[in-house]
Amino acid sequence: MHVGGSSCSRVLLCLASPSTASRASVQRKFAVGVVGRVGLYGYFAISRTRRVWRGCGLPSQWGWCPDGNGTLGCDTRSVVDLRRSEPEPLPGPPRVARKHGLADELLAELAPLLAEDGIDVDRLEALDLATLQAAMSRAVERRNLALFTPVGPAREIAAATLGLVVESILGDDTVLAAAILDQVQPESHDNSVATVAGCIGMSLGLLDHWMTGQAPQAPGALAANTRLPDGHWVGGRSATDILVLAGKGRAFRSLDKLIASQGSHRLLPGGALALAAAVKAWATLTGDPVREVIAGNIK
Repeated sequence: MHVGGSSCSRVLLCLASPSTASRASVQRKFAVGVVGRVGLYGYFAISRTRRVWRGCGLPSQWGWCPDGNGTLGCDTRSVVDLRRSEPEPLPGPPRVARKHGLADELLAELAPLLAEDGIDVDRLEALDLATLQAAMSRAVERRNLALFTPVGPAREIAAATLGLVVESILGDDTVLAAAILDQVQPESHDNSVATVAGCIGMSLGLLDHWMTGQAPQAPGALAANTRLPDGHWVGGRSATDILVLAGKGRAFRSLDKLIASQGSHRLLPGGALALAAAVKAWATLTGDPVREVIAGNIK
């Protein structure tokens, strides 16, 4: 899992390359409109590009400012241990970068979903911004739901990965936990590895169900007894936010805000850490072995 420097920033706005004057106008309207409503969540969730910063889920063509000084690029230092020797730094503010060609890529990605609303991506100039934005919001919401809600083989590999990470954290093998998370990829067409979106979505969805009584097998006092492990952690700040939201059943539906405020590079380990805390509380309350709790409920 790769992380940026002490004040990681995210790029939110990407303008189109002007292939023609009219097309450029439509693309700019499209790109700016997306940022105005969908923001980082939409960008993160709908990308299929191969040039992606592992662990973060953000395409490198969108840029990344790890030190907050305006320098684009990716910090490729790997996290070798989920435990930190000092508190996790606060996320840095987002930065804006101009990236050519992104509007075309986003339009192609969402074209089938926009078509369901009767919108032809080759005739966007006939639409006003409000109509386009409303259709975009609906399309991105459906795409996000699919990416963050793994099913079938995708869910099985996400569950196996999260189970191993949780067991490693609770077994105090945080180096192994980091190594497992390092294998999580932005996407996997053959479901051979877990994906960032799949692991994040699954961890938050499980916590929502466990903490609010929607899972009948979960202990009734689970939310009140769940505490993060002592010490400083990679993703510790996001894990704290996740547990607060999950106690209200709102972690999954707050994905856009969590990614915008923390970054998916922190949300991935944060979700696993919060899940580990809940599993530990579950095992303590019921007397069940940790492995049984993991095998029976992270699925």
